[in-house]
Amino acid sequence: MLHSIRILAPFFVVFMSSAATGSLALADAIKDTGENRIVAKVNARPIFISQLKPAIDTAQAKFKKYGTSEMSNETRNRIQLEELDRQIGFELLMQAGEKIYGKAIDQKVDQKINAKQANDSQGGKPRQTVEKNLKNDSYRNQLRRQLLVDEYLAIQVNKDLKVPEVELRKYYEQNTRNFTESESVRVSHILIKIPPKSKPEDIALVRKEIERIRTEIAGGKDFAEVAKLRSACASSPAGGDLGYIKHNYMPQEFEKIAFALKTGELSDVVRTRHGFHLIKAFDKKPERVPEFAEMKDFIEKFLLKDLQRKRAEEVIRELKREAKVEIFLK
Repeated sequence: MLHSIRILAPFFVVFMSSAATGSLALADAIKDTGENRIVAKVNARPIFISQLKPAIDTAQAKFKKYGTSEMSNETRNRIQLEELDRQIGFELLMQAGEKIYGKAIDQKVDQKINAKQANDSQGGKPRQTVEKNLKNDSYRNQLRRQLLVDEYLAIQVNKDLKVPEVELRKYYEQNTRNFTESESVRVSHILIKIPPKSKPEDIALVRKEIERIRTEIAGGKDFAEVAKLRSACASSPAGGDLGYIKHNYMPQEFEKIAFALKTGELSDVVRTRHGFHLIKAFDKKPERVPEFAEMKDFIEKFLLKDLQRKRAEEVIRELKREAKVEIFLK
C-alpha cells in the first residue's frame, strides 16, 4: 500500500511544478543535455531530468533538517528512479485522458484560468501581471495536463468505486483502539504572571493578588468577567475558556488539578512555570470509543482514497502494458 501511495499522492502537487513543464511539441529539437536531458520516453513523449528535481530537492531538505548535509549517490539514484516512475504514471494517465477528452478539456482550462485571474485580481495583484502569468503557455500546459489526469481518474477510474459496508465495519472493528477518545475536561482559568527575575517577596505579592481574586469569585463575582479583566492569558477575551483539554496538553501541575476538579468547582491557587492560576471546571468527558455510526463517514473517506490509489495503480499497470516506455536513467 505504501508503494501505491507514493505513486499517486503527489499527482495533484508535484506535477504542477514549473520543473515539470516544457513544450512537448519541441522536445525533439531540444539538445539532450543539462536540465533538458531526456530520462525517459512514454509513447515517444519525453520526460526530462528537470522533472525529477523537485523530489530530489525535497529529499535533500529533509536530510538537512535531520542533520545530514548530503545524501548518498545510492539514495539520490533511488529517489530519482521512484520519481521517474511517478512521472511515467502521470504521463500515461494524461495521455489516456487526452485520447478521450482531447480539445474538449480546453474549455475547463479557460474556466480555471478565468477564475484564478479573478481571484488574483481581488487579492490586489496588478492586472497586467495576473494576465501575463495566466496567459503563459507553460502555465496553461501544466493546467491542461493536470485537468486531463483529474478528469480521467474521476470519470474513467473512480466514478463507480464504493467501499462495501462490510469492509467499513471490518476496519472499524480492527482499529477500535485508534478511535478511542481520551478523557477530557472543559476548563477556564485566570493567569497572573510572575515577572522574570522576581524576588521571593515579589512572588509573594503576586500570590496575594490572585488569592484576593479567588476570594472575589468565591464571593459571587462571575469567573468569566473577572478573567476578561484580570487574566494575562490570551484566553482572557473568551473569559479564560480553554475548551476541552486532554492529558499532556497543559503543564503537569495544571493538569493534575484540572482533572481532579468536579464540574463547577473552583481550584485553589495553582503555580506553573507560567505563573499563578485559578482553574474552574465546566464539563467532563470520560474516555470513550465512538460508535460505528459516528465513524462511518470518516472511515469511508479514508478507505475510498486508498481504494482509488490502488485502482489508479492498476490502471497505470494496464496502460504500461499497452504503451512504449523507454527509460534512459540508470
